[in-house]
Amino acid sequence: MRKVPVNRIIQILFVLVLGLFLLKNAFQPNFLNEWDERFHAVVAKNLTEDPSIPRLYKEAAASSYKYKLWFQTEVWLHKPPLFSYQAALVMKLFGENLVGYRLNGFLTITLLAFAFYKILRLYKLEVWHALSLSMAAIFSLAFLKLSNGVLGMGQNDLAFILWVSFGVLFAEKARVSEGEKRLRNIMWLALFSALAVLTKFLVGYLPFLILGLNALLYRWKTKEWIALFAWALLPALAIGSWYAYTYQIAPELTLAELAYNSRHFSEALEGHEHGPLFHLAWFSKSFIITLAILLSLLIMGSRSNSSAVSSFSRLPKSFYAAIGSIIFVLLFFTVAKTKLPAFTLVTAPLLMVAIGLLYQQVAISTKVKKYIFVLPFFGVFGGVQYILAEEHRDPKRECQHHFFTDLGASLPENTVLFNTGAFNHAEAMFYSGFICYTNLPRPIWVKEAASQGYLPYLIVRGDESDELLSLFKGRVLEYPCGIE
Repeated sequence: MRKVPVNRIIQILFVLVLGLFLLKNAFQPNFLNEWDERFHAVVAKNLTEDPSIPRLYKEAAASSYKYKLWFQTEVWLHKPPLFSYQAALVMKLFGENLVGYRLNGFLTITLLAFAFYKILRLYKLEVWHALSLSMAAIFSLAFLKLSNGVLGMGQNDLAFILWVSFGVLFAEKARVSEGEKRLRNIMWLALFSALAVLTKFLVGYLPFLILGLNALLYRWKTKEWIALFAWALLPALAIGSWYAYTYQIAPELTLAELAYNSRHFSEALEGHEHGPLFHLAWFSKSFIITLAILLSLLIMGSRSNSSAVSSFSRLPKSFYAAIGSIIFVLLFFTVAKTKLPAFTLVTAPLLMVAIGLLYQQVAISTKVKKYIFVLPFFGVFGGVQYILAEEHRDPKRECQHHFFTDLGASLPENTVLFNTGAFNHAEAMFYSGFICYTNLPRPIWVKEAASQGYLPYLIVRGDESDELLSLFKGRVLEYPCGIE
């Protein structure tokens, strides 16, 4: 029987222990976060029952309740669908609840760490160096907060970065391969780019950007350019097919959501307006350890040669393709009017490429490289400290979790809740399983719900009229979580 080297056992234990920390992080806080996570979660939960199309409301209990804003529409097309289907699949297998939903975040960030590791190993990084650097990136606060939904778009951005990372992996494989193998890698790049586009629109073409720059720099043959352009049609075909499908079901909403999302570049929507250095600051803060290693390799490399100029002149062209792609992403999102923190995190796989190329090229001793790659452990330690120390307390959110969960267990299955409060309808539907409306109802809504066999319940907050209360025939519930 072959004996497993001690070093390999330590590496496996290292990964398993950090995996446990990632698992702990994914399950805290024990309530849905404001804005994106609660909407993403209820849409995924509804897909477990009806996978035909993403829905915010599984049914229209009050048919005259018509709103066109993305957080109130019955069918939900605010974002492309793939990440919702990913979460729905995991929830179907492991539980249609908060545990099942957050487990998807854990699985996604675990796969993302694997993608980073595979990119780094392309450049012959030692296993420890590749493991430590990929984990340092994953344990940055930005990625940890995407995994548990605390930051911005949560699992939407996390899934998007995952598919882009695998696309970048095959872009680099295509660069270093030849002939049929190169064409096959372009095909895989196109597939993962299509998955990225089906998660977050056309920015999912990023893997094609770095490969296209390399194709220019290395003067690809005409046959290879034709293959690149041909496969570049696949992501467009994928997202186009999706919206052609949704147009058959909800034509007005499909066009409205496409028009609304196209305004993110030219307008600062939903208050997401920030200064010109916003993305540069978030990029630097999120990748401080990764950038420190990149700069260390550059500095040590320049010192190890006769001059800095000669050192930089010997860097491979592909290094400049990676840096150029990073600069393009930063400039693109800086020019865009709508700015959200996680947008530039998609540069993570490009940073892995840049570091891998430097590691492979720079002529410095193995001993010096070992010292440089101590830095990632500081990043991992910082992430672990956050996971262990952050309490994630929010009395109101915790109260709502218990309140709506208890209602789901105690009220009839055909219950409809009215007056959940501003934006609380999403988590109310997720926790209770009922159809929930955010505001005080019009009499016609109550009558419509009753005519369809639903039992309307009203959550009271002290400002309801006697006339309105009479419509519910005693089916009123005191709201215990404070007034918004």
